[in-house]
Amino acid sequence: MLYSLNRWENLDRIVRDLGSKDFLLADRYTASNLAYGLAKGLDLEWLTSLDQGLPKPERVVVLDVPVDSSFARKGKQRDLHESNRALLLRVRRNYLKLANKFNWHVIDGTGPVEIVHSQIWKTLGKVGG
Repeated sequence: MLYSLNRWENLDRIVRDLGSKDFLLADRYTASNLAYGLAKGLDLEWLTSLDQGLPKPERVVVLDVPVDSSFARKGKQRDLHESNRALLLRVRRNYLKLANKFNWHVIDGTGPVEIVHSQIWKTLGKVGG
């Protein structure tokens, strides 16, 4: 609920930025609430209702990295949620299910940076078109 509340607190800024930018990139917007909330046993309808009325994204891009691959990366500082492998396995599964349900774009995040970068821009280039 706190993440949703933060979006509501920043609604004026989000709307202003949407009106003055070519695009607005939001890390962990409403899609994140769904994937993590479901992983913690919360109801999809209830989670969706928290953000009802907020601007809807034109595109959701999920950078898919298997949990084991993520943990193999060096130098990553992990918070309470990001250090729980079982939770992250459920979150990843939820992202993939939700991506299928809501037509989110899934990109393999394990490839070379240049390829992942290119795939992201290719997907974003379709926004509005």
